[in-house]
Amino acid sequence: MRKNAHIKGFRQGAAPEGMIRKLYSEDIKAEQLQKLINKSIEDYQRKMKFILWEICSKFRKKK
Repeated sequence: MRKNAHIKGFRQGAAPEGMIRKLYSEDIKAEQLQKLINKSIEDYQRKMKFILWEICSKFRKKK
C-alpha cells in the first residue's frame, strides 16, 4: 500500500508508514468490514439454500 499512496508533500511511495496508517486506517477497516459482511451474507444464503433444498426433498419424498 505504501508504494501506491499519494500524499501531498511526498513523492509516490515515499510517505512515512505512520502517516499512511493515520490517513487510511479507517478506510481500510471499513473496506475489510464490508468484505466480511458480504462474505457472511453469502455464506448464510448458501446455507439457507441448502436447508431449503433439504426441506423440499423431504417434502417430495413424503408424497
